[in-house]
Amino acid sequence: MKIIECAEREYRLRPEINASRLALAFKSIRHFNDNIGPGVTDAMRVGTALHMAALEPGKFKSSYVVEPEEIEAPIRIKKGSKTIETDDWALQPLNKKIPKHRELIAKWRQDHASSFILTQDEMGNLTGMLESLTEEMARDTPGIGLSDIINKGSQFEVAAIGDYKGIPTKGRADIITTIGGKRIVVDLKKTVSAHPDDFNRKVFNLHYDLQAAFYKHLFKADEYYWVAVEEKPTSTGKHPIGIYDAIHYLDIGQKKMDHLFEKIKQGGNHWFTNGVEPLVPASWMAAMYGEQVI
Repeated sequence: MKIIECAEREYRLRPEINASRLALAFKSIRHFNDNIGPGVTDAMRVGTALHMAALEPGKFKSSYVVEPEEIEAPIRIKKGSKTIETDDWALQPLNKKIPKHRELIAKWRQDHASSFILTQDEMGNLTGMLESLTEEMARDTPGIGLSDIINKGSQFEVAAIGDYKGIPTKGRADIITTIGGKRIVVDLKKTVSAHPDDFNRKVFNLHYDLQAAFYKHLFKADEYYWVAVEEKPTSTGKHPIGIYDAIHYLDIGQKKMDHLFEKIKQGGNHWFTNGVEPLVPASWMAAMYGEQVI
């Protein structure tokens, strides 16, 4: 394992395999070979913003801008049954249902294309998440708390390269910290629900367990934690937070990792089948008709 210093763009262009790229092999070897991911969603954009705002606040301030609440636009008046635009302009609340407002905000976005852009709602939720994390930092806990995880010796956004069974790998850890002499990788996750029942499903279905095993190996860590913060506030305005040890998922993640690296080594460039293969119904489908899948 080698720690490297590089900008985000330079890191992404490096040829080594990261955990997200590896997980594509679950879909097909062709998805992995061609690096066909889901693309950048709004949820991913806000997640990236949360990481930077929480872990690199100076960089966040210089990289992000927020859409204006108000925009200079033509005054609209009612004329009979129609609404028309006048030649007079005024500052008014941004309303993206109005065509002229959409045109003007699109122009504003073009003018700020060199920055990352957040909507007012996104920035509001982001601010709330940061406030809840700060509040959690100040809270006394009987065990390991957020203030123990994020301490003076913590490192943020740490990039490294290594290899797994001869295949070059890379990763960028959100937080690397040391507690009681143990090296711990910590992953900050924005999520719909931080409740353990819901987050359990997300860990397995979105292969967070694979990432945990991957990073534990790459960074030579002893443990791996998730800090999950809910993206939407409760009625009290707070964003619930769960802090979880991945100990019970590391073996599952390791098995996923071994399976996928073996799949990569076998090669090929096919999609879901390599020629004709039987389509086997799930056991619950067959059970509906009293059949048993062999």
